[in-house]
This record gives sequence, C-alpha cells and structure tokens, in this order.
Amino acid sequence: MFEVEKIARGLEGIENSEDFFHELEKLELLYLPQDIQLHEAIKIVEIISRKNFPAGLFLSINWGNQMSLRENNEKTHDSERVILSNLKPNGRIVPFINITQKIAIIGEKSVKIVEKHEINFRKINSLSLELYEIEDKKNIKPRADFYEVTINPYTYLSNIYLFISSAILGRMKEILKMSFKYSNERIQGGKPIISYFAVKEKIFKILEFTEVVDLAISEIAKAKDKSKSILKIVYLTKHIARESVICSSESIQIFGGYGYMKDFKVEKFFRETETIKNLLELEKQNLPIPEML
Repeated sequence: MFEVEKIARGLEGIENSEDFFHELEKLELLYLPQDIQLHEAIKIVEIISRKNFPAGLFLSINWGNQMSLRENNEKTHDSERVILSNLKPNGRIVPFINITQKIAIIGEKSVKIVEKHEINFRKINSLSLELYEIEDKKNIKPRADFYEVTINPYTYLSNIYLFISSAILGRMKEILKMSFKYSNERIQGGKPIISYFAVKEKIFKILEFTEVVDLAISEIAKAKDKSKSILKIVYLTKHIARESVICSSESIQIFGGYGYMKDFKVEKFFRETETIKNLLELEKQNLPIPEML
C-alpha cells in the first residue's frame, strides 16, 4: 500500500490523462491483479483519487470492466491492458477514449467489446474531464472486430459503479482534509472560522458523507467478495454522486471567494462530480426495481 500512496502523491497536479496513464503504468496498475479482492481494489482507487480524481476515475472504469468480464469468463486479448466503456445502458459518452484500444459498449441486454478504431467518436467540451461521444454507436462498421456478451447491463455496471463510488470517496476525504485545515487557519473576527456554527455545520456535513459512504461501499465490497449480488450499487452510486456535488459546494463556500477560482482543486472537483452525476443519470423507467427488504 505504501507504493500506492507514493504514486498517488506523484499524480498530484497532473492534468493530462496521458501523463497519469504512464504513472499508473509504472506501478503496473493497468491490469486488475488476479488475486486481489474487491475490498482491496477499491481502497487502491480511493488512495489514488485523493490526489488525482481523473486518474482514479480512469482506473475505476478500467478495473470495473475487467472485473465484470472476468466474472462472466470473458477474456480480452492478453496484450490488452485497458478497456473502457460508457457508464449507462445505451449511453453515448465514454471517458478517456484517447488512452484505450478496446471499448465495452453497454446496451440494454448485452455488452459489445469493440476495437476503438472501429467506431466513430468525437471529443466533447467536458470542462475538466476528457469525454468522448460515440457518434454512430448502433451501426458499428460492417467489418468491425467485436464480440458480444449477453448480460444484464446493471449487473455489468455494478462493478464499475462501486469503483466510481470509491473514487468519489477518496477525493471527498481530501477535500474534507483541506476544508478542515483551512477553517482552522483562517482567522475572522479574532478566531478561526471553524468556530462559527455555519462553517462547522458544513465541515460536519462533509464528514458525515465520507463516513457513511466509506462504511457502505466497504460492506458492499466485502459482500461481493463472498459472491453476493451488488446490483443496488447502481442506486447508491447515483446518490453518492449527487451528494458529492452538494458537499464539494459546501467546501467551496468554506474557502470563500478563493474557493470559486476555476483552477482551485475544490472547484475543479465540483465540476468533475457534476459531470459524473450527469453521466450516471439513468432513465428511471428503465431502472431495475430491487427486491424489497
């Protein structure tokens, strides 16, 4: 774990995805280790996301796809280290296409594994995350090299969503740390601003979020390690994404005018989580209804 923390610190401040890709490659984190358990894997994603959320998100999608394919006894080519995907059934947006060769296109009843050069896509304006839109998803080129996995899309996505939840958690822990440090150091009216109820309430709101999410995804990962279904992670991740937008907004307010600067870490994460929230928005009529407890 020490090496993971070291590489996470090395990722801090890296904006270009190709740069953090090479750093992850040095640590040999592009392949999901065969013997790793899910609760261990999400912790690695969390640690990396504390310093570089896009890198954690990239690893979340890559490892989530690898795990879902592994669970269905599907193998990509041995030379393939990276496989990315859209983040909802029939979704057209795929993050980080520039650093992958294979794409898992998740549909309503199946997942098609295709070569990147066999589909049409374009980069879209996505503020701080690198997003690409598949322009011709339904009509893959006639000679495309692909194979298809028949699977419930939410079962497939559940692994990806759990990793994404962990990535969000990691970044929120870092934001909590930054907010707590600043509110203790910033003096207003002769005392630290954390002494004021309004600021303290915001700190506790972020703290509550991180504690609850940490416990929830840890227990889900441990259950998944015992081969139990985690389909409900679809709902949990949507909730986590929404709440992370609110909590990062609270942190921006703690930092005052400084927090609203476009190049400030908290404001940047606010935009990133807003983007993720929108990417995860699923049509409610198509969502699976979980069994009542």
